[in-house]
Amino acid sequence: MKIVKLQEKFYNFQRCVIRLSEGLNGDLANEIYLSGMVKHYEMAFELGWKVMKDYLEYKGIPTNPSPRDVIKGAFKYGIQINSALWIGMLDFRNKMVHEYGEEAAHVLIQKLKGGFLQELQNTADVMKDLIDNIDESI
Repeated sequence: MKIVKLQEKFYNFQRCVIRLSEGLNGDLANEIYLSGMVKHYEMAFELGWKVMKDYLEYKGIPTNPSPRDVIKGAFKYGIQINSALWIGMLDFRNKMVHEYGEEAAHVLIQKLKGGFLQELQNTADVMKDLIDNIDESI
C-alpha cells in the first residue's frame, strides 16, 4: 500500500463526510435530494472502513477483507473510533440495501443527526492525524 493511495482514499472519505454534513441543511423533503444523501452515506461508510483497513495494512497489520473485522481490528490496534457505533452503521447500511425507500431515507437522516455523522467526522479527524503523522522513511 502506497501512502499516496491511502491519502487519496482518505481525501475522498473526508469529502463525503463534508457533503453529508452540508446535506443536512438541504431540502430533506425532496426524494431526489434524499437519494443523494443515502448515496453519500453509503460512500462515506465504505470509504471510512476502507481507509482504516488500508492504514492498518500500511502499518503491517494483516486484516480480513470484511468491514466488521476491519472495524474491530481498527479499535483493537488503537484507532480511536466508536466501534459499537461503526458496527451499528454497518448493520444499518446492510439493512438499507434491502429496504430502500423514502421512509428508510428519513430514518437515515435521523441516525445521521443522532450520532452517525458525528462518528464519521470523528473518524475523519482521527485518520487525518494518523495519516499526517506517518513516517514515510520506514
